[in-house]
Amino acid sequence: MSSDYNSIGPGFLGFVATFAVAIALVLLYRSLTKHLRKVRRDEQAQAQARAAGLSGGVEDGDGGGDVVADKADDGQ
Repeated sequence: MSSDYNSIGPGFLGFVATFAVAIALVLLYRSLTKHLRKVRRDEQAQAQARAAGLSGGVEDGDGGGDVVADKADDGQ
């Protein structure tokens, strides 16, 4: 084994780059998990409101979003 065998490698800069990517992935995972929990919680709240017969002003019942009824269109 030559002495060059131990000196060949990514070095400290490679370690720092890999560590930074690992930290970024952990933060991304935590953020994604937080947002998915929020979506599930909101979805469950909407399902409970629908089961109770309340729309809560969130949707008009057809899944298309909010609808403003009885408004005159001014052509703009």
